[in-house]
Amino acid sequence: TWITGEEKFIADRPINVYAAVAHTKWGNIPGKVYADCCLFGRDGVEHSTNSFSWIVGNYKAVITTNPECLPVGAEGDKLWWCAMARTEWGKIPGKARGAMCWYTYHGKEFTTRDFQYIYPQTTV
Repeated sequence: TWITGEEKFIADRPINVYAAVAHTKWGNIPGKVYADCCLFGRDGVEHSTNSFSWIVGNYKAVITTNPECLPVGAEGDKLWWCAMARTEWGKIPGKARGAMCWYTYHGKEFTTRDFQYIYPQTTV
């Protein structure tokens, strides 16, 4: 099963974006895939890479501030979990920690507290 979000991108037409983990020089960072490129946020900016892993399988969305599953990424001492942000532009995959989610849109990184962690179905 693909973990799919829907983002309004051009002229408010929705496009499918998929949860993934970008493999970067800073570490493994959850993000989104569109057109075979993984987009992820770091320091307020959207970055891209062709080196990534898809998040696929039996997953479900969970609202919590204390995730019970293992993190999927790390950037230095920051651990990251996959999440689905609910934004004014649609549901956008991103990274989360605690009560905050980071996601990207049109080249910038944003934060929200309106999101769900993406858990493996067997965890919760």
